[in-house]
Amino acid sequence: MKNENVPWTKKYFPKRISEVCGQDDALKALSNFISKFGRGKARAAILYGPSGTGKTAAVYAIAADLGFEVLEVNASDFRGSDEIRAVVGNASRQASLFGRQKLILVDEVDGIAGSEDRGGIQALAKVIAETRFPIVMTAGFKQDPKEVHWDSKFTSIKKGAVLIRFGKLETESIYRILSKISKKEGIKVSDDSLRKLARHAWGDARAAINDLETFALDSKNPDEFIDALGERNKEEPMASALVKVFKTVNPKIAASAFNNVAEDPDMQFLWVEENIPREYRDSLDLYRAYDELSRADVFRGRIKNRQYWGYLRTIELMITAGIAIAKDRKYDSPADYREPKRLLEIWITNAKYIKRKSIAHKFAKKTHCSSAEATQLLPYLKVIFKKNKKQAGLIAETLELDDEEVEWLEK
Repeated sequence: MKNENVPWTKKYFPKRISEVCGQDDALKALSNFISKFGRGKARAAILYGPSGTGKTAAVYAIAADLGFEVLEVNASDFRGSDEIRAVVGNASRQASLFGRQKLILVDEVDGIAGSEDRGGIQALAKVIAETRFPIVMTAGFKQDPKEVHWDSKFTSIKKGAVLIRFGKLETESIYRILSKISKKEGIKVSDDSLRKLARHAWGDARAAINDLETFALDSKNPDEFIDALGERNKEEPMASALVKVFKTVNPKIAASAFNNVAEDPDMQFLWVEENIPREYRDSLDLYRAYDELSRADVFRGRIKNRQYWGYLRTIELMITAGIAIAKDRKYDSPADYREPKRLLEIWITNAKYIKRKSIAHKFAKKTHCSSAEATQLLPYLKVIFKKNKKQAGLIAETLELDDEEVEWLEK
């Protein structure tokens, strides 16, 4: 097999418009915007829709057919206006090095952080207003932004853009993609299995291709594996996702483990941390797995200190592919994965914090001081509530404390 180390989603990435399936209306609208740029009001286009529907692929395919050079940047990597101006702004003014037409692709524009983006959205809006080249942005919004509430931070970039919807792909479109790949890869798999795999993808071609590659690489009989599939849940349970980490030594399979889980990266980290010792029995495997986890934790700290969110992908690879290849072999033990104990500890801590904050707020309101100052005085209130029940009762009545808040002060 050629290009064995290249993921199939990249290996079979569409190179021409004719290779993009199931998005005829969107392709026509995007092609029209790019080819007629400068002759209309729109200075940018926003491609929105679920993942795996061909948004990024469409940009590259149309650019190739029209002879445009593509400069791609990921919005999640930018945290402020300076970075936007330095990269996207400069690119929007400078001609292509090769003398070709150029378009700028800002992928995952909805990944720019809200209150922490330090003017990134406003800077991008200004770049759009002044650009000499078409700007195309992709976003994971699943519904029409005209009909649903957009975060107000996106209003400025929406004004100067044409909105193009990419809907979920039909099962037949995904089937055609899988059929083409299976023939080129020489995979012996039935049409029925390919159609089941296509249905199982819920309109996400990328997920379907990843699934096909997973079964082809990890099984001598893809039909048998595919036949055992249930319908894909839009949000996969964390315990099921962990199977892809712990029950394989193939980094490609493990790397996609958290693609369809709802938990945020911190929760993913806790799940992996909790279940490593439940899966890995060999001391060397344990050592290597925890070493990989500790390195991922270093990058978590760097995100916190530097606000460089591009490290999130590094962390995800470490706690999936890194943990998977930390072991020398697959274990035969049952996949009995448990929710992290630290979640309960975090919940208890948060509950205590919420009560403390609520009491401090009521105290500050009655005494006309700041909540910070009131918080510093709470230890004295706790002493009163433990030593002087009569005085505690008067304070509780004055501050209008509920039973749980009184109990917190008494403890």
